[in-house]
Amino acid sequence: MSQREGASTQWRDWLEKYAARIESEKDEWVSASSDGDWEAQREKDARLANPRFVLRQWVLEEVIAKVEADAQNGRCVLAKVMQVSARSTSSTHW
Repeated sequence: MSQREGASTQWRDWLEKYAARIESEKDEWVSASSDGDWEAQREKDARLANPRFVLRQWVLEEVIAKVEADAQNGRCVLAKVMQVSARSTSSTHW
């Protein structure tokens, strides 16, 4: 088996397990949904729980470089990055 085939098999196996998990949790989403649309409820809950922005090391390094090059503008960039990081699950405060 080639490396590509092995990777495809692993992905397929993982996707099958994930689909089975979603199906096993379906009743929880149906009971939580007011209109019976369990997939929409699941998506809504996932959007509330998962961050839209994850602060990465390379972002911090760029901010540090900006602060070192120009303190005033760098502080503005730093403030924005901190604001986005603090509200990473919010879609309305960016």
